[in-house]
Amino acid sequence: MRGLPRRDRLSAIINFSVVLMVITGVIVLFLRKVGDGRSLTTVGAKNIKYFTTQSNLLCGFVSAYYLVLRFGKKRKLSDIFVFLKLACTATISITFLVTAFVLAPHYGYLKLYRGQGFLFHLVIPLLVILDFCLLDTKEVRMKMRYTWMSIFPTLIYGIGYIWNLWRNGMGDTFPDPHDFYKFTTYGYNIGMLVFGGILIAAFAMACLFRHLNIRSNIRNRI
Repeated sequence: MRGLPRRDRLSAIINFSVVLMVITGVIVLFLRKVGDGRSLTTVGAKNIKYFTTQSNLLCGFVSAYYLVLRFGKKRKLSDIFVFLKLACTATISITFLVTAFVLAPHYGYLKLYRGQGFLFHLVIPLLVILDFCLLDTKEVRMKMRYTWMSIFPTLIYGIGYIWNLWRNGMGDTFPDPHDFYKFTTYGYNIGMLVFGGILIAAFAMACLFRHLNIRSNIRNRI
């Protein structure tokens, strides 16, 4: 990492750690032999259905992309990277918030924050958020339109989630095999409001992180 400013060296360490943690977490998930497919546990590749898994995979991909850019010949970040970085940060923040304030009260904090869940629900989200605030974006523009574009991963997942509920319906017992996030506990209408609220939260998080990054780059204390 010689030749990189201190700020970029710190980002490189964080992103390398994120890549390793995501790979470790995915291996643990895919090798899991126990799971009922309902209470946020399932077996093998079926874990890909969870927003947590998908958001962490996105962060792992973007972190790997960062390392390729920073250690490439040009060592410059691209506009598409900045957008992807903001999108994955907003997306993983939804994982963090929904887990902490929606899922954990129902399923139990110990259940969601142990083992691989400790990485996917807590450590990786916090590292990704920290890294975005540190990210040196003075060489590229942090465009405002990236904020509303950052909700696309959450929007696409939500559409798929709702389509699955519409197609298969909801079960009669808890935990529901299709509505495993309990968004429609009080009916489809409330579920749609919850979905809308999550999209607004994703947009708000993107705006917040963009602001923090710009302020951090102006001060450039690291």
